[in-house]
Amino acid sequence: MAAVETIKLEKQLQIMLVESLHEELEELINGGAELEIDGSQVERCDTAALQLLVAVQASLTGRDSEIRWTGVSEPLLDAARRLGLTNALNLSEIRAEAHEDN
Repeated sequence: MAAVETIKLEKQLQIMLVESLHEELEELINGGAELEIDGSQVERCDTAALQLLVAVQASLTGRDSEIRWTGVSEPLLDAARRLGLTNALNLSEIRAEAHEDN
């Protein structure tokens, strides 16, 4: 069984952080880790960051795995929804759960 690694996303998930986040995620994936991502603190998210997360999800799918979300903020969900990426990021069910709580 692979080790589970949890990554906590920054409040400002923007292009200036994408390179370092990519390196961190790539190292974990190449090491065979299962990824849990906590996006509960994200206040702002841009397209570059979402593109990285989609690429990570695609890489994991090729390894019969996926991103497991431990938390997702409304701004992160809204950004993914606006770009039509909720399915690609496995956020569709989380989005539905978030709206049921309201």
